Amino acid sequence: MENRLTYNIESVLKLFMPGMIDLLSEQQISWSSINKVSKAHMQKIRKEIESTGKMVEREVTFHSVIFGKLTRDNGRADAMFDYFNQLFYSLKKNLKEEERKFLHGMISNVLLKVNKEYLNFIGELAVLDHYMSMNLYELCNIEETVVSESNVSIDILFKSKVDSHELLIEVVNIHLANKEFTSFLDLRKHLELKLTEKVQSKILTKKRNIKIQPVLWIKDHSNLEFINEFYLKTNFGVENVLDPMVYCSYKLNEGRFEHRFESIKTITRP
Repeated sequence: MENRLTYNIESVLKLFMPGMIDLLSEQQISWSSINKVSKAHMQKIRKEIESTGKMVEREVTFHSVIFGKLTRDNGRADAMFDYFNQLFYSLKKNLKEEERKFLHGMISNVLLKVNKEYLNFIGELAVLDHYMSMNLYELCNIEETVVSESNVSIDILFKSKVDSHELLIEVVNIHLANKEFTSFLDLRKHLELKLTEKVQSKILTKKRNIKIQPVLWIKDHSNLEFINEFYLKTNFGVENVLDPMVYCSYKLNEGRFEHRFESIKTITRP
């Protein structure tokens, strides 16, 4: 049973994350290739456990989140699985059939790659869902080329339903869970560096309406409150950069969760 579930990712997702399967329902995906990747990853982890007697610390991947969900009672894995599942169902609702086809490559890539970048993938999808839920935009493209000479692309191309103007959104995921900031100045320097680098690498033309959308990944509620206070008290900002979005979850009764993905300036409000 363990091998079947561990190495058959489609079965695992049908059981724990049916929203992803539902989102992919109209499209073909190579589950055999994905199962090979998962099997190799899980076997490597098992060998480490057998030789050392404990789990070796490593970067969390989408496959290790699946492994954690299958092998132990893991509150964080439960919360993340529940959020991912709700996000995929929301995307299915908010996107038209033609728009959903743009996501096939993104989802295939995260299932075929064993690295920590899966949170960047989730950040991009969460931003996409946030904008689509406003019912103000149509999704026109993923990875829109804006400067062909340098092969520069932007994550998401929207078209306004109101005036047909385009909006290009480049998502930058900033991982703060393992960072310790003792002052607003330390946090400001870190964010300025990350955001300025992204602006300089992506906004290479003024002919198109390009905005940078940060997504901040935080450690806990204390971390969240510190960053929220920083943005409210300092009026920090970088040109062409939007207010960051943040994800957090709260455990409710009976194993249920409340998930929030919204602006850093509003997320601590009841």
